[in-house]
Amino acid sequence: NVYCPRSSLGCEWQGEQKQAIDHLNKECEFYFCPRQQEGCSWKGLKSQLKAHDDVCEYMIVPCPSNCSATILRSDLELHKNDCQVIIDQINAERQKQREEAKRKREKEEELRRQEIAKREEERRKAQETTGHEVAELVKPAAEEIVHLNIGGTPFVTSKNTLIQPRSSAFFSCILDS
Repeated sequence: NVYCPRSSLGCEWQGEQKQAIDHLNKECEFYFCPRQQEGCSWKGLKSQLKAHDDVCEYMIVPCPSNCSATILRSDLELHKNDCQVIIDQINAERQKQREEAKRKREKEEELRRQEIAKREEERRKAQETTGHEVAELVKPAAEEIVHLNIGGTPFVTSKNTLIQPRSSAFFSCILDS
């Protein structure tokens, strides 16, 4: 009689040598990871093998980004640095971010230009209004206009200007005459 080759895992089967292979393939509930040669040391029940396969670091799996590479699950993180699909996705996202930032800057610049144009228009209107108001204030009535010719040079002014305290006595004399 021989013992099950997996007796160290807990299998208590024993029988004839020729039945051992059948026992391993059909009956034995104890398993080593099929990737034991690659370095996996998992041991457990047959019912736990599927759950182990889902996390086994020695399982060869396809790239989750569908780049057509197959790699050890333990190398997935490293593969992310070389995966052309991931690199292309990162580059596309960066390009999208750059374009969004550019559109935002352009929009902000256009809003600044509009604000400047609005302020300029307000300033222009204010100057125009002020200019008209000042002109109305300083525009003398026709009877107040005084034409002077001093030393051959013609001057046009108003009586109010001439009677200001800063005006010379000379101009006061001219107005009196």
